[in-house]
Amino acid sequence: MRHDFLGPWRCRAGLLTYSQPLFAMLCLLGIVGWMAEVAQASVRTWSVPEGEAVSEEWNVAIDGQPVDVYTARTADPPFDKDFDHGGSYGFVSFDRDAEVVVTIRSASDRLRAAVEKSELRIRPESLGVEPKLLADGAIELRIPAPMDAESQCIQISVEPQNRRHPLLIFANPPETNIPDPNDPKVHWFGPGIHRPDGGKIELKDGETLYLEAGAVVQAGVVASGANIRIAGRGILCGNSWEWRKGPTAHQISINQAQHVQVDGIVVRGASHWTIVPVNCDDVSVHNVKLCGGRVQNDDGINPCNSRHVTISDCFLRTDDDCVAIKGLNRDWGNCEDITVERCTLWCDRARITLLGHESRADYMRRIIFRNCDVLHFQMPVFLLEPGEEMRLEEFLAENIRIEADPSEQHRWFAIARPTVNMYMQNQVPGHVRDITFRDITVTGVPSSCGMFFEGMDEQHRATDIVCENITIFGKQIQPGELNPESTLIRNGNLSQNVSVEWKTPDVEGFRTIFDGQTLRGWHGDPGYQAVPEQNGEPGKILLTKGTHGHFYTDAIYGNCVFKLEYRVMPGGNSGVALRSPSTQEEQPAYVAMEVQVLDDDAEKHATIETWQHNGSLYGIQPAKTGFHHPAGQWNEYEITVDRYHLSVKLNGYLITEADLDAMGFVRLLDQPGETLRRLLGHLGFTGHGDENIEYRNLRVKILP
Repeated sequence: MRHDFLGPWRCRAGLLTYSQPLFAMLCLLGIVGWMAEVAQASVRTWSVPEGEAVSEEWNVAIDGQPVDVYTARTADPPFDKDFDHGGSYGFVSFDRDAEVVVTIRSASDRLRAAVEKSELRIRPESLGVEPKLLADGAIELRIPAPMDAESQCIQISVEPQNRRHPLLIFANPPETNIPDPNDPKVHWFGPGIHRPDGGKIELKDGETLYLEAGAVVQAGVVASGANIRIAGRGILCGNSWEWRKGPTAHQISINQAQHVQVDGIVVRGASHWTIVPVNCDDVSVHNVKLCGGRVQNDDGINPCNSRHVTISDCFLRTDDDCVAIKGLNRDWGNCEDITVERCTLWCDRARITLLGHESRADYMRRIIFRNCDVLHFQMPVFLLEPGEEMRLEEFLAENIRIEADPSEQHRWFAIARPTVNMYMQNQVPGHVRDITFRDITVTGVPSSCGMFFEGMDEQHRATDIVCENITIFGKQIQPGELNPESTLIRNGNLSQNVSVEWKTPDVEGFRTIFDGQTLRGWHGDPGYQAVPEQNGEPGKILLTKGTHGHFYTDAIYGNCVFKLEYRVMPGGNSGVALRSPSTQEEQPAYVAMEVQVLDDDAEKHATIETWQHNGSLYGIQPAKTGFHHPAGQWNEYEITVDRYHLSVKLNGYLITEADLDAMGFVRLLDQPGETLRRLLGHLGFTGHGDENIEYRNLRVKILP
């Protein structure tokens, strides 16, 4: 179904501009690729459609060619009486396949004054994009080419006066996988302003909603079924509806669906929650730009009772929580295996991340926030507050960069505690355990901005929390900072097993996770012992004969490289646990993954399965044999787990490699393969009661 018109397209030197679906049809024929190559176009832009307001404040050119700037509103009446989010703001979006120069001019000449007063902020600062002031008061920014995962989607906020009337720049990679506009299962909206009947678009099995660049579609979306896609470079707009009076429950409601993709679009001015998967499995939200802040309760992305949700390379500006994970109905299942990565986050009034409050699920677990930038926030960046007996566990926040402003932020940037509140049907607390904060950096003007953990009663504690490499306003937080009175990192009442560590990476990026003297940072079966350095030999962890239990890191890990040395005695049998829950009752090989540590040469191991040999991914992928040193000698493993790709090097030789996704998450033994989809957990060792096994020089490198 097509909603468009045909019109001319034009190619300018170094800049390709189009404004209709003819471009997509030419893409299908391969014609545009040839034309673009002839024109050496590296940038694709599009015009604001007739009837759509353009920014009166901002003028933008890309590689010297002017482009239109869209506008977004904040704090519509009546919310403007109580909140000032800085007023309206501009945004520009374009595709590029090479480095580009963006020239920016402000009608009020704010840029020159901000540069001269050193007040201009180009956020996120982690990008290292430096403005160049031109003679006429404009600035130039160089936006890098999309070379790798880190530079595919660049989202920048240009702020002459902090939050007041900023300009957002969305630099996308070249668009791919454009659907056929004549496919009956494609709802195609071309350039122009569209308002479908009733303001509602419904998507079913196998359907695609495509918003072409230059399209502004005033509608809500309801998707249910399987294999559904929402894509394009256009805008889905909720500006026409007052607070909580939109045509659909949420701007994009995804209900009881599987295998859903939302990719590339801009969502502006939602009237309530914005993107909401409810009781869903396998949802991807990628390179979506949310230009919100217009009304209260415009939460950005709220996975509710959903599993295997990935939110990547997105820009989220909201009045309410940027990402809120909720349990709305226990019958809809748990909230599990949710990843937020490489996102830029801005919340004008509430939390960046909320886990809990509505807590009607047995578990909220295996949640990852990784490699994200926080530009503005008022309440905590991370608020973990489960209730209703829900168990919130296995949460990892890693490589998070927070830009703080004393006029904006909450006293604590991270809080983890069970709670009871008005959103809970069952007025009892929940449970908090197995939480890791790693490589968190807070920059900006020094102020009160720390971390706080507490329980609620003896049965509802906050426990097993690791804080590793936390830097607050340039101060590296050391173990001594943790105390009940600290303004930096406070363990309140009924918090238990809270630890603070500083692990300095070596020149290769590896950090030591065993100090060679004690078992600090580890827990598990008492059959594991620390053997300090003796006669010049490094300290080691000894798995004593007869031990059948397991031993785990206190911290949890996602993508990483694990280097270690092991020595197995004749007939010995152990294993390296990967992404495992810290359980003694279950075998890591069955509920997570295990790399075999085995004396292959022992007679009793002569008839084992191929996937039981030393270096194999147990029950999943056999290893090449013949690369181990004999029992009694030291061997070295280098194990890499990067999302669903795993590899094992033994003494420098690649002996095992597996792509769990391509293999269909299938085990070679009668155990559920679903657990192979775990993306985080503990590192550790398994015991099988055989001869002594020794481990030393344990090091981990965190991968992005």
